[in-house]
Amino acid sequence: MRKLSLSAIDLNLLRVFDAIYRERHLTRAGSLLCLSQSAASHALGRLRAMFEDELFLRTTRGLEPTPRAMELSVPIAEAVEAFQRVIAGANGFDPANARMRMRIGLTDFASWVILPTMVTRLRADAPGIDLQTAHVTIEAARDLLDRGQLDLAIVASAEHPARFVARHALTEPFVCLLARDHPAIGKTLDEQAFLAAEHILVAASEGQRSIVDRLLAERDLRRRIAVTVPFLMGVPKIVASSAMLCTIPLSLARELSNYPNLRWLPLPFDRVRVDYFALWSSRDESHTSHSWLRELTLQCCREWETNEPVAPKRKTSRNSTKSSSRAAPGKPGKSSGARLS
Repeated sequence: MRKLSLSAIDLNLLRVFDAIYRERHLTRAGSLLCLSQSAASHALGRLRAMFEDELFLRTTRGLEPTPRAMELSVPIAEAVEAFQRVIAGANGFDPANARMRMRIGLTDFASWVILPTMVTRLRADAPGIDLQTAHVTIEAARDLLDRGQLDLAIVASAEHPARFVARHALTEPFVCLLARDHPAIGKTLDEQAFLAAEHILVAASEGQRSIVDRLLAERDLRRRIAVTVPFLMGVPKIVASSAMLCTIPLSLARELSNYPNLRWLPLPFDRVRVDYFALWSSRDESHTSHSWLRELTLQCCREWETNEPVAPKRKTSRNSTKSSSRAAPGKPGKSSGARLS
């Protein structure tokens, strides 16, 4: 295999490779890049010659990548995105005409809060921007941000190394989800019943301690965690068919209480609430596209927290980071200090 040098590579061919790999169809890839089918076919021929590999094979399901193409796909995608960001920064970022992918790390709850509104806003204001999300812990979010594999993350911690920037996004109270026909708990939940019950813990990483367990530990108390799961997906069915309890965000509990045999009750301690923060690498602080993504994310959080739609393309200060202090109808007011790790 001959050695390649940067001077011998047409960077536009990498865009063609990336489009074909995503679309698995030559005509659709060409349309994405405003190329005719013959131009896209010619570019694919040049790519095959450059990498000395067929790269994409025709099948009944479309173009299937060869092992060599699969090996090249990630570094080429990252290179194309990097060039797109440089060009967007040089030309001034215009979301309406931008063609790029943005990557956000989220918890289950953050996905619930942000994604519906964000997807709607992207389709309306930035139809050429693709959104990729990942389920992340705090540690994974930092690592992916360091490696440039995430643009932004929503995490339940404000404490991070100096190379990161964190801004408050929203605050959410936590409550207890339980079965409507729970054999030991009626209309109220006291501390004794809470500690006597078996619990489900939703934890993205092994060894993660919830805010509830930290509060109990301060009083030399413990609860039994009978089941630990990384996602919320299976929790409703487990709770509805057992005597187990699960502490979850209030907005999720309200939604899930519409399911058969589920309800929620306040926790038997002082109100437990979690502060969520938008987190990004300080190296992205001055990028115009990243600034736009940050503002969009914080607007989506504010819209959810205040229950009031935020007007698209609203201009706000880059340093305006606090969520509205007005609680949504039916939501308790906020308090500071409680965070989930």
